[in-house]
Amino acid sequence: MDDIKDLLAAQKAECNENNQPWVQVSDNIYANFITGGYLNGAYDAIKYELFLHTKFQKVVSLTALPSFYLEPNSRVEVSERTTNTYGDFMVQTINLTLGPGANMSVTLNEVSERL
Repeated sequence: MDDIKDLLAAQKAECNENNQPWVQVSDNIYANFITGGYLNGAYDAIKYELFLHTKFQKVVSLTALPSFYLEPNSRVEVSERTTNTYGDFMVQTINLTLGPGANMSVTLNEVSERL
């Protein structure tokens, strides 16, 4: 016990000589920094926040007349009443066939605003 007090006194003196600030805290404070403990770890806090602010991603596939202005990674708005699909989506893939009566297939991923 005296060895610890001597060590702390030596460290305080060294900090004072070098004009460095120092503070002494109880050893119990380190128990609060343990990760993976019951409801006190950073992993648990991140997992909870992700649960609160994420949702399952919707994927929409459309078949329509060709729209040559669309490009992958373009943001589009979908408003479709019959399937109750509304919101902002990013174009993931475009399959475009050329010819008379050709259609375009587009795959869209929902854009999550929060995360």
